[in-house]
Amino acid sequence: MKARHKRIWLCVLTGILCTCNTSKEVYDFDNACSSIGFHNNPENIKIVKQMQKRKSHIIFIEDTASGNRFVVKQADRESEKRQFDIINEALGSHIAQSIKIPTQRVIIIPANAMKSIKKYPQMPASLHTFVPGKIVRESSYKQIDIKQYASSDKIKPKSGLIYERIRDMSLHPELPRIVAFDTFIGMNDRSGVNYLYDKQTDTFWLIDMADAFKINLCKIACAQVRKMIDNDELVLTTGECCALRVYRNTMQFLIRQYPPEKLQNLFDSYLEQAAFYFTDKVITLHKQIMSESYADARKLIPLLNRLIAKRKDNVNVHLPPSSGGEKIMDLGVGSIVLLVHNQPFKSWIHTCMWEDKKRW
Repeated sequence: MKARHKRIWLCVLTGILCTCNTSKEVYDFDNACSSIGFHNNPENIKIVKQMQKRKSHIIFIEDTASGNRFVVKQADRESEKRQFDIINEALGSHIAQSIKIPTQRVIIIPANAMKSIKKYPQMPASLHTFVPGKIVRESSYKQIDIKQYASSDKIKPKSGLIYERIRDMSLHPELPRIVAFDTFIGMNDRSGVNYLYDKQTDTFWLIDMADAFKINLCKIACAQVRKMIDNDELVLTTGECCALRVYRNTMQFLIRQYPPEKLQNLFDSYLEQAAFYFTDKVITLHKQIMSESYADARKLIPLLNRLIAKRKDNVNVHLPPSSGGEKIMDLGVGSIVLLVHNQPFKSWIHTCMWEDKKRW
């Protein structure tokens, strides 16, 4: 066993939280709780209900001191592979927040913390904030399917970025960014219960990213885009083409912001926060997928450009530069500053794609 993992295992045995990086920084769990409005005091924690899902045990709790509600999630088995789900949840949430995609905020509950709440007291867990809205399957967008259907790198008719996915993501301005985000992190299970739609703010909220970083969806996207390029009968509508441009621009930004080294360092930091022993074999597998996905994401960009070029009368989607010089979509609640011919993207997309919505 390597020294790094010996120290993590020691954390579990002794109940002492520490990290194994050179900076010797200690994960301050109480401070992390405060950052999401949660008071880590057993006297203030009220269990509202519990439920067992296919791969996880979920506990809904209320912080009586603040009145805020939260979700505690644990893998349904004590296997090492399943414990990686909480790491994926935290890392996926971090990346989504960094590009201002509405999502749950997630922090790691170390193996030796909040034992009285967890189903498996000695195992780590994740703590999630509540988000508004209904699951998409029960909303006005229930016909939309942006799930990228892949259980392996094998190319199947419904897997990855296929035409039907482009069509569906063109029906709302936030969806292309969500689909691009899912492709980048390998999130293959964005089913109608894994994101919510808040009608009041016209906003989609992401939840449940346990399946991230397990499959190289960028490789599958490359294969599917090549098929669409070679399909002479395929003609993209203006709305579909604009959605594809937003998808491409989001992918480009993620490529610039999250090279493999940065992703893997973030991954390591969450592993250390969990204070749980993970073997090198499983860690190496996850990091290998990150590196391979990044390489294929870079290959995907020129392919997307070729697909977009098939639509000769497509409009130019312009992203205004941010203060840092990067081109990024700046999302506030219900506000998008993505411009098309100097018009707000949100009003434009509802106008230009009204005929697409008639399909439903």
